[in-house]
Amino acid sequence: MARNTDFIGFTFNGHHSSEFNIYSVSDGSRYQENLVPDPNDYTEQVPGSAGEYYFGSDLSPKEFPLSIAYDKLDEVKVRELRNWLSPEAVGELIFDERPYKSYTAKISSSPSLEFICFDEYDKETGKTKRVYKGEGSIDFICYYPLGATSGEKKELKWYR
Repeated sequence: MARNTDFIGFTFNGHHSSEFNIYSVSDGSRYQENLVPDPNDYTEQVPGSAGEYYFGSDLSPKEFPLSIAYDKLDEVKVRELRNWLSPEAVGELIFDERPYKSYTAKISSSPSLEFICFDEYDKETGKTKRVYKGEGSIDFICYYPLGATSGEKKELKWYR
């Protein structure tokens, strides 16, 4: 039986997306996943013969394009977000819907954010601070396209 929460988060490089008030969203379509990575076939066509000769395959990198939405992202969180999603950062990527599987991933293109800026009153400091609310996209690429299971992630206790 599945867990009674929506699968709207992910962990990258040791930080869960909820730490930044970021959540993965869909367009309302069904969940779709390719069962295996796309193959790169090695073939050679010989002039004067029909078809091609097949010499094996490799696996293409796996890409994870994510649509995100966020709420109450302040200036401090934006700076932390820039560090977390740095183009040089390579880390473990785990999706909430598959907590037992991890990928070694990095950002494949600059994350984009579309937002509306609001002023929010902070009761603790008595000052107003700027917060952002909106949506965007994050594209991850895994050059080794197969997920790995290790340690506690192998156990499916999470679902029970």
